Amino acid sequence: MIRWKITCALLATALVGGGAGIAVASSGGGGASGGQRQGASALGGRALGGSVTESKVVSIAPCRIVDTRLSSKRLPAGAFAAYKVRGTGGSFAAQGGKAGGCGIPSAATAVEATVSAVSPTGPGYLRTFPGGSKEPTATFLNYSGPNISNSGHIPICTAGCPANDDLTVTNYGHDTHLVIDVSGYAVKPLAVHVAFDASVIDGSRVTSVVRASPSSSGEYTVTFDRDVSQCAWAASVRFLRYSIALQSGGSPSSVTLLTLDGSAQSADAEFWLTVTC
Repeated sequence: MIRWKITCALLATALVGGGAGIAVASSGGGGASGGQRQGASALGGRALGGSVTESKVVSIAPCRIVDTRLSSKRLPAGAFAAYKVRGTGGSFAAQGGKAGGCGIPSAATAVEATVSAVSPTGPGYLRTFPGGSKEPTATFLNYSGPNISNSGHIPICTAGCPANDDLTVTNYGHDTHLVIDVSGYAVKPLAVHVAFDASVIDGSRVTSVVRASPSSSGEYTVTFDRDVSQCAWAASVRFLRYSIALQSGGSPSSVTLLTLDGSAQSADAEFWLTVTC
């Protein structure tokens, strides 16, 4: 039996830590059981900003994902080379990178990277683009000397990616060795805007929203694409005098919410939820 601790408020909001226990949403403060921290949070009425879901950049220690000096022959002129960027596996060592990968998560949409042309036989240029997508006309790196590098934000494949092809590099001009070092990655936020019937109005990295119990109104379970059990959860409900309570879901990647009306009775409601890890 789930025991929810409820505090009624004009507009329910919450900012709490993840993990076991129950959190209470209240614009007027309130408490939380299970040793969790409680505070007020204003989400401005939306979990996501307009029609654009912005990404944040997470910095990591510089890490090599490609080095053709170790993996294979030089990159010839006119070559299209596919490389793995996210996750783990033996593909990284095979392409001359760090064994097991650099910790880039599957949800990453781009990387901060330095691309180097090493010992080219003459002038040329490199283009980078997400695997499986159309090659751009813009050039990422022009090379002419023995070792030329350029750093920047490089989009990678996010859906329908060919096997081991998060990033494609094309080479024009002359043969060269290729080295790619990553120093960060971009990832979309964990957020969702849910209608009263559990349908998703807008969302990012949400895998499902279901009613925790078909016969129980106002109770929802939201599941994301990663473990959120130790993350901070923030939620708000649209209706005046409604409140909202949060607790861990049935799995490490889920959060369960209970929306209540002004009489502290469970009732379906539209809500927003964001998770910060």
